[in-house]
Amino acid sequence: MFGNGKRRKALIMELVEHRMRMFGVDDRQIRLELKQLGTFRLMSLPEAIIVTVVETAIINQKRGQLLQHTLEKMERQRKLVAHNADFFRKILHQAIGVNPAEALVSYSLYRIKIEKQPAAPMFDLNVTSELTSIACEEVISW
Repeated sequence: MFGNGKRRKALIMELVEHRMRMFGVDDRQIRLELKQLGTFRLMSLPEAIIVTVVETAIINQKRGQLLQHTLEKMERQRKLVAHNADFFRKILHQAIGVNPAEALVSYSLYRIKIEKQPAAPMFDLNVTSELTSIACEEVISW
């Protein structure tokens, strides 16, 4: 997506490493785990969802598209996997609210949970918010 494959992969790995540290995994174990991840497995982790959501939102924002429209477009593409109309509607209200950045966190967490990611139980609002913040800082610099 968007020609940033190497940067995207590196950012996903950085987020995985950060999450593992948040849960007390030591550096040696982190290195072993990251070495064992192939590209396909890496791209199926919750951190890949976060990076995709953030990257898409920032690129579309630079093109002048409102976050609400970006989220609607992403959801149309992903709703075949899973969808919760009521919850998604609440996210859209955040996107047009006072702090639209909250919608990025909520949408990322929603997709992680609804797609039943294996690591999903480790993700809550705080973890997702911290990882989304890191991803935003990085993607903005691309």
